[in-house]
Amino acid sequence: MIGQEGVVVTPLQNYGKIKVGNELWLARAGEPLSAGDRVTIVRFEGLTAIVRPSSAHHATPE
Repeated sequence: MIGQEGVVVTPLQNYGKIKVGNELWLARAGEPLSAGDRVTIVRFEGLTAIVRPSSAHHATPE
């Protein structure tokens, strides 16, 4: 899962949720992110995904 991309579902101020494939994960980022932003998983702390903005920061509509 490390290196996979996901989409922010609930705004990440400290913690929020991301969607990776068909799964929802609790996530934390080093900066605030908005719903719809694309992120990359860099590591896990327990069951929390630690993410950073991906190079394509905003998701394209599906």
